[in-house]
Amino acid sequence: MQDCKKSTGPDEPVPLEFGEYIMEEIYSPVTYSFTGEENAKIRIGIGGIFSATLKITAPSGTVIYEQSFEIPPEEGIKQEFTLGESGEYLISITPLVSTLVYTFTICLLEPVEALPVQFNESYGGTLGNFGLKYFRFEGMDGYHLLISFSGSTEGVSVYVVTPANETIICNDTIDEVHIAEILNTEEEGTYLIIIDADLQGANVYGLSVAIIPDQYIPGTLIIKESAPRYRNVYSFTAAQDDILRMGLDLPSKVVELKDPGGDIIFSLYDTLSANTETTLFEEITLDDDGEYIITIWHTYTENSPVEMKFCASIVPQASLVEKDITYQISVPPYQRLPFIFNAEAGEVVRLGFPSGTSMLTPGGDTVVLSYGEAFMLPQTGSYSMDIFNFTTDQQELGIWVNTEIPPQEIPFGTTTDYEVSGIYTCTVPSDLDELFVIVKKIIRLATMIHGMEILLSSTATRIGKA
Repeated sequence: MQDCKKSTGPDEPVPLEFGEYIMEEIYSPVTYSFTGEENAKIRIGIGGIFSATLKITAPSGTVIYEQSFEIPPEEGIKQEFTLGESGEYLISITPLVSTLVYTFTICLLEPVEALPVQFNESYGGTLGNFGLKYFRFEGMDGYHLLISFSGSTEGVSVYVVTPANETIICNDTIDEVHIAEILNTEEEGTYLIIIDADLQGANVYGLSVAIIPDQYIPGTLIIKESAPRYRNVYSFTAAQDDILRMGLDLPSKVVELKDPGGDIIFSLYDTLSANTETTLFEEITLDDDGEYIITIWHTYTENSPVEMKFCASIVPQASLVEKDITYQISVPPYQRLPFIFNAEAGEVVRLGFPSGTSMLTPGGDTVVLSYGEAFMLPQTGSYSMDIFNFTTDQQELGIWVNTEIPPQEIPFGTTTDYEVSGIYTCTVPSDLDELFVIVKKIIRLATMIHGMEILLSSTATRIGKA
């Protein structure tokens, strides 16, 4: 709301802007001007105790409206016009009383001049005397939105016009000062929000358009069709230092992860030139307690819809594996399960973990396992392994760590027959240049020198200096 300078004569009109709301007190005639385009549609609203003559003159001098109001209309004055010319229009107000106090608004109805709206931001202003405001936002298929209006709801209408020109009335009135409408968008394009005040006087309002995330339970596998530019928004609660593992199979994807403060802590813009199957796996350590938001959308438009496969899980703490016990475990889709076992240096164990599993030793070395393989452990401490599921199927398997008999010493430079398989040790001279090993039957033979395992194979039974 603002006070407007009054003209000092008919040749000095006061310029008005569309959407402007003014309050005046006059004692003599006043003239306003505005610039309009041919075929534009405008609305003029006047409130207060308006006992005056209102006249509107076109750029050519033609009077397009003239009316005297000797008795002020209780409901105010609302007049709409389609302009027949382009140029400067004049609005003249001649008081019929000694002192005239009124409020005045001029709005442009067509063509629409809408203010852009950003999601989850708040906007406000003043509507007065049958005022009207346009806002716009760009929508996609799959948005789940909450349109919130605050201000007097008496005489105020809020509605949305979709890209297909369908009008949706926001009639979910919470109370006399709040409207909250849930809108599920089904089209890509520009959506208009129109606030129309069918009353006189000033009406202060607030507006916001918020994306409502779907509540997501970590570890849930989602398989669904995703149309072009379809946006999925999920919220979940996590704690500080949680490790979030995301698995997503979706071609041409855009992914954003926001922390409880609204900051983007991970983003990926993987826009492909073809609708190729690709899978993303990402792990992020979270810094805060609270609600996190994951947004996923599919941007490739030529071949659609496509199938989206998604799972976000919190990696659990490592489970302790006791020796000589078989554990039946289930590994959910796209997830990682960590395990540890404790052992002493020199202890011999046989490991029942899937082939290709990496084992991290207490010394920081990584060993790639084969199922059922035996090891003489180099250090005392905790050994850790991770089992991954890169598929969308639940994986069921048994894991175990079994103790073996201590390694048997083979005298250096001797020939010995052994009837059973096992792990053997041999102490060799420090100045040995080569180690020559011959076996006559073997499935797997290895030697550990300075912590490094060397695989050997042959056909005889002699260990000695080459």
